[in-house]
Amino acid sequence: MKTSLNKLFFSSGISNKVVPLPLIYIYPILVIADIYLTYLCSPDLEYESNIIVKALNFDWLGIVFGANIIVVLIIILIIKANKVFAKSNYQSKIIANYHELILCIAIVFFYAHFFSSLFVVINNYLSYIFLYGKTNFILKELSIKYVHFYQRNISWYNTFIFSVLSIIGLIVTVLRLHIIKTNSKIQ
Repeated sequence: MKTSLNKLFFSSGISNKVVPLPLIYIYPILVIADIYLTYLCSPDLEYESNIIVKALNFDWLGIVFGANIIVVLIIILIIKANKVFAKSNYQSKIIANYHELILCIAIVFFYAHFFSSLFVVINNYLSYIFLYGKTNFILKELSIKYVHFYQRNISWYNTFIFSVLSIIGLIVTVLRLHIIKTNSKIQ
């Protein structure tokens, strides 16, 4: 029985990947949902709060083009990272060289962007309900409270949320790398 459990968990392809494949599939969907809900809430980008979009003065073409480049580049790096870190190397160090360090930074960026995209989709959905939802809709009251809180605290809120999500991305990356190292020693 123990052999079959080891095979199930450690040879299934999920535990030996820094980023499991389902997350790689969900990631572009979250980014597309973010862009779509942003368009619904702010077609003229008046309420856009993304610092990069504001700083670079992006229009919709710039947003879509930039998001596509980022998503494709990150997915390519994540697939490469999954291959590099899944190899059984029994080194005591998690990161052995600069190549692995760059891949590790890409993984942290992936998790941070994944979690922030999830947050932004929820944020944009609540904003959409606030702007266009029917008054008897069950989430309308929640959206009103959320948007009022967000508007009062916008100066620190985005910075705080994205800082926390980046730290979570770093923690998840370190834990995933540790799990892979541990699993490679077991096999």
